[in-house]
Amino acid sequence: MNRFRHALPLVLRPDLILTEKGFLACELDSVPGGIGLMVQFQEIYHRLAENHSTIIGGKDGMLQAFARMIKEVGAGLKPVPTSHVAIVITEEAIDYRQEMEALAIRLCQVGVPTSVVIPQDLEYRNDEVFYDYQRLDLLYRFFELYELPKMDRSDLLLKAIKKRKVKMTPPLQPHLEEKMWFAFFHHPALRSFWREQLGEETHHCLQKLFPRTWILDPRPIRPTGVVSGIEFRGNALQDWRILSSATQKERSQWVIKPSGYSPLAWGARGVRVGEDLSGHDWKQSLEEALSSFTRGPWLLQEWGHPIRQSFQSISLEGIEERKEVRARISPFYFVTDTEEKTKLSGVLATLCSLDKKILHGMPGAILAPAGC
Repeated sequence: MNRFRHALPLVLRPDLILTEKGFLACELDSVPGGIGLMVQFQEIYHRLAENHSTIIGGKDGMLQAFARMIKEVGAGLKPVPTSHVAIVITEEAIDYRQEMEALAIRLCQVGVPTSVVIPQDLEYRNDEVFYDYQRLDLLYRFFELYELPKMDRSDLLLKAIKKRKVKMTPPLQPHLEEKMWFAFFHHPALRSFWREQLGEETHHCLQKLFPRTWILDPRPIRPTGVVSGIEFRGNALQDWRILSSATQKERSQWVIKPSGYSPLAWGARGVRVGEDLSGHDWKQSLEEALSSFTRGPWLLQEWGHPIRQSFQSISLEGIEERKEVRARISPFYFVTDTEEKTKLSGVLATLCSLDKKILHGMPGAILAPAGC
């Protein structure tokens, strides 16, 4: 609908991998996990750190930014604290419920009454949304939009949003949950558009930050056409299936991943790292990606090899331990006022052992707030 067309997420978490060439962004997440975790981290590390200024965001940067975001979205509703907020979390993301409940407790303490609910908990009367007999004014959506058709009574939820009986953030913008933006950004036909929209300096910066990405489209290319920006064994590429013969060394520069709007598109579930696959599995993954084009596109993306780093930890008992790890850095940016100024409110570091190629919050990973 036109009145929602320009609505944007007010929190963004890029996932950055540190490589020999610098940082590479493997994802831009507008429905990020880790917010509740970071709220607790900042409070705990602020108490423990000798120099409190080293924690990015300070002791409550994430909490205050999230609370301001909620108040901004809810502007025009009943005054806080009489308005009520619900964080809606689905079964797919149920592992995050504990941290979201901790976030809700802290929000209540700073004057933003908040509950954590699953879709089945919501009740609908006269196009309004209720939880535990309390009319809800704002919903924070902690689920991907591909889940919406499967949600209980989602038609009633959409009706309430369309009639402005309840507000929701992040907004219902499926195209903003697509990784195809990386491919569009590097498309040569759009180069002048991006320069005009972003400015030369920002465009140059993002060219280094965003790995080159291609949409795996199985449709035939005309004899005079080629896939832009990619060569294989010294030749321009006209058919993606030619890559099925790539050796392990050749395919070590690529990953195959779902573009988005899919249960495989989060938590690294669908990522296929070329050098980790056998020749048979690489060919099968490529064919699967191409055959899925009409249902949900997949991408071929340059693989940034994470560098090794030394990490030292100290337990509460004072035991020091040094490890070799690979790191993913996830800064949280919030739009916190009506002037649409963006603020860095915290940075989460995810440290994984050297045998892990895909870096995420897996069992055994070390999670910690970053400082400066």
